[in-house]
Amino acid sequence: MASIFDAAGSPKNVLIVALDYAKDKHLCLLCNGAGDELLKPFPVHNDRAGFEHLLERIETTCRRRSIKGGNVIVGGEDNPADAENFLHALDQHKAGLLVVRVNAWKAKKQRENTQASTDRLDLSGIAKTLINRDAYLVFDREGPHAGEYADHGALRALSRTRDALVKVRTSVSNRIHNEVKVLFAGYLDASTDNPLGPFSRASLALMEKPDFHAGAFSRKRPAPLARTLAKFGVHEPALKAETLIARARKALPPRPESVECRQQCLQRLVSTYRHIETLCTELELLSAGVLARTPAAVLSSISGIGIVTASGIGGEQGHVDHLGPLRHMASYAGIVPAIDQTGGPDKPGVVTRVKRRCNRRLKKHLVHAVFHMGTRIGPPEFICSYQMLKAAGQHADFVMARRLLHMTKAMMRNRYIYLPPELRGSNLAEGELLLDYLRQSWPKLLAKWRSAKAVPQAFAEDAPLGVWRRTIKELAGIELPLDNTPPHMVGDKTLSRVPVATESVG
Repeated sequence: MASIFDAAGSPKNVLIVALDYAKDKHLCLLCNGAGDELLKPFPVHNDRAGFEHLLERIETTCRRRSIKGGNVIVGGEDNPADAENFLHALDQHKAGLLVVRVNAWKAKKQRENTQASTDRLDLSGIAKTLINRDAYLVFDREGPHAGEYADHGALRALSRTRDALVKVRTSVSNRIHNEVKVLFAGYLDASTDNPLGPFSRASLALMEKPDFHAGAFSRKRPAPLARTLAKFGVHEPALKAETLIARARKALPPRPESVECRQQCLQRLVSTYRHIETLCTELELLSAGVLARTPAAVLSSISGIGIVTASGIGGEQGHVDHLGPLRHMASYAGIVPAIDQTGGPDKPGVVTRVKRRCNRRLKKHLVHAVFHMGTRIGPPEFICSYQMLKAAGQHADFVMARRLLHMTKAMMRNRYIYLPPELRGSNLAEGELLLDYLRQSWPKLLAKWRSAKAVPQAFAEDAPLGVWRRTIKELAGIELPLDNTPPHMVGDKTLSRVPVATESVG
């Protein structure tokens, strides 16, 4: 946008087309870069006829005001799904219109009346935000990383769709719990002595049978039930069958007149659960294929972060070129408290609770990742820092989430995998030390991508992980096989310098 204003010479030589999107009919306002209204707000239908009508108004206004066709900026609040095709048509037009989006919260601050919200007030706020040049490109196809921008958008869409399905799956599983509590109380308990894991293959198969209730299971013989469990790979099926029958005999049987109806409900709920589970798996595989092409693929090298979490963090953060300072990113993710300061410069700021205005999806992925890394399978230095913060009574999840955000930004920007502190920096490091670490971490990294069926995509020659793999071989002489062969030295080389992080997570 700044280049258009600079090339125009005067703000009056720039045409601002502000759009307030709606499902069927958008509201449009034409003004120049100085804020002078050239055409009063008029409606534009969200179809081909409306698109052509808007183009005609733009061309007529440019001709009358002597504005060049390349000095036209079109923008609205973000880019809702209702207007995506409309914006795509504008972006593809031969006139070379610049299609941008403005932040809805910033546009609200520019309204003439912040207490009321009408289409015309919203439109004036959008126009003022565009005049202030505070906007972002909707479609970037000409930059050096244009393909990666599109991949990050696809990654965000896939991750959000999977998250929505997971919520539906949780709702269905809750309904299954309600039915099972009546038919067979205790069957889905998550206790360690439960013979079948809740919602395992065998557990779902038994719930789909028409005789699933405590009364029927209490009369079953262990041998036939053990054979059924063995078909689904249950370990020690005979013992599990006896334990299951014993549990059924301890449970109170349901009312006979309610059994048939509840069994039918349960069968359909289980079928729905299975279908949603399949869709979630398919979306995870699709996300892995897209993630492999983006810089966020290197996040999968962190112990405790899998393909799903890496896709969520990478998709919500966006391309690394758009990442701002760490304090802005932490505020965007909602992992820092707010500060309210008033009463003059001598008055200190007051720390308040975290604001609701944040990217809750990114916050969820970061906090969940930190919890698993800090309590289970994260890097040793990460676990140590997390436990120390917990012992000190601090908000360990938010503190470590900020450190993780810092680390992920550096990794995505430099496109390297995670390395422990002793292997970071520009100092000389013996290749044997790196080789010892890779012998432990490389099989785990391969296992993540192998489970997602995306090893060829992730380690392709032009993929970020593939480039790193080739760099390690060239600089350190370490071969990283894509099969079960452990990493090994291919030459008598010493690692002189590897592009790794200088940040610490400890």
